[in-house]
Amino acid sequence: MRSSAARSANSATPDPRRGVRPCHDSRVDLDDEVRWRAPTLRTTRGHYCAECRAHSPNARPPCDVCGVERCARCPAACAGCERLEAIRALLRGEGHATHAISEGAEKTFRFVLDLGPDRDVRIRPRAIAIRNRDRAHAHTYFGAFAPDVLRELMRTIGITSLTAPIVAWVPPRRPYGSRGTDAQVAWLLPRHDGVEVRLRAPPPTIAPLVPLAIPPDGPLAIPPAIPVGARIAYAQHAEGLPCPYCTVGAHEHRIVRGTPALVCAACGRSFVPVPP
Repeated sequence: MRSSAARSANSATPDPRRGVRPCHDSRVDLDDEVRWRAPTLRTTRGHYCAECRAHSPNARPPCDVCGVERCARCPAACAGCERLEAIRALLRGEGHATHAISEGAEKTFRFVLDLGPDRDVRIRPRAIAIRNRDRAHAHTYFGAFAPDVLRELMRTIGITSLTAPIVAWVPPRRPYGSRGTDAQVAWLLPRHDGVEVRLRAPPPTIAPLVPLAIPPDGPLAIPPAIPVGARIAYAQHAEGLPCPYCTVGAHEHRIVRGTPALVCAACGRSFVPVPP
């Protein structure tokens, strides 16, 4: 059995695999008006850096070129700038040599194609953000997967460069586990810091098509962006409302969107308050 000193020494060692979600940062938003938040998650051991996958007590200022924030333990060279240059090379038609895609990038790419009925996707070096109509906030994943995800998307729709907005047909994909993806129409909009993709179900009158310039009107015109959903709402209780499960009282409970149910912050269970 280990001594108490050994256990204390091991407990002080940061473990990036515990207490965090290593591929998701819910604080990033698709809106340009919302400033990018640092890709670090505050935990009991400081900040978890999404770049080096370790804990650090502080973070560096964001990069002026790519906007990626890093912690003090990250290398001096900015990996976000390298990913930005890789994305720009793909848009110019370079860097499409066949190579094995990583498991994380393959999984993220499947999320891009099959995460809700309609999706707006931003592929940028600092994060991959996916918004659908079912959630108020965007799903976000590590920007380290951005070049591979963009390369796989361009290969799937059959293009080797992207210098102007286009609309393309995304063919159905084989099942992933027990699920597959249906055919979709994708609008690809190159930006200065990545690519914006809008994926929608194809209209009934549209047959499979080759990539072409986006028309100004008609069924293939750019669809409107998915609006930002309602923010998290809370119910206030001046007298305090106890949870029927853990009996802990609180003056504030989160409201389950679209229902009268409330969520207890102590035990995490939801309940419908009984009128007095």
